[in-house]
Amino acid sequence: MAKPSKDDPMLVWIDGGINTLRESLAQRFTLTTRQLCIALKCQRPWIAKYIRPFVPHVYVTRLPILDDSEIGMHWDSKALTQYIADHATFTRRSVIISGDNHIPRDKVDDLHRLWKRIGSPNLAAPDCAWEKFVDKHLIPELDEEGKRLLKAQVRARNGLQWVPTHPLTFDVHGSWCSTASMTDWGDTSEMVQRRIFRRCMTRVSIDLPDEQGCVRSKIMYVDDLANIEFPVMFHEWEWIVPASVL
Repeated sequence: MAKPSKDDPMLVWIDGGINTLRESLAQRFTLTTRQLCIALKCQRPWIAKYIRPFVPHVYVTRLPILDDSEIGMHWDSKALTQYIADHATFTRRSVIISGDNHIPRDKVDDLHRLWKRIGSPNLAAPDCAWEKFVDKHLIPELDEEGKRLLKAQVRARNGLQWVPTHPLTFDVHGSWCSTASMTDWGDTSEMVQRRIFRRCMTRVSIDLPDEQGCVRSKIMYVDDLANIEFPVMFHEWEWIVPASVL
């Protein structure tokens, strides 16, 4: 990314000495370009095109009294967070249901011990053992909402619709993901999509314009605790339902 010029519309000039500069870096311009790239899972040219013209920033030149980490462009973290919020749409398609939330408290421990006793000897056919346990022991103890949600259970993402959900605050520390950042060596795109489904991640569409007004959508994914029904006591009793049924 090229050094800014005086006609850079969002470039902020800081008057005062080195202490004033460092105070600004600590309180307002807290993000370096590298940190911003990590948070948005992008390269510097993308920052130059979609962030730099719209978010306040300072450029720190090399001085003997400054650390290397202080050299370069620094971004107004609060303004950036608000800019992302103004251009982001949040949706989810699935939610993890915790069965023990729909069972009387005095029955949960007994059912768990029963499952351990009858489920363990059937490891050669765990699905069969689980289905028998659900039909004979779990369903009779579920409340009406639990029974409804169990009937809505899905095991794959095919056909599931993304539905609106509550907004999330942009995490400048980098917890938001892209499909590229979730792809490890040997992964396929299908593996990544299955991972997103199993984790019931929220999808964020960030629609940002460039200086000519051309809008580009950047898709990111976030682990949102609101997509997991808590408390979870026993993970054997979890299942996934479409977000549209809630």
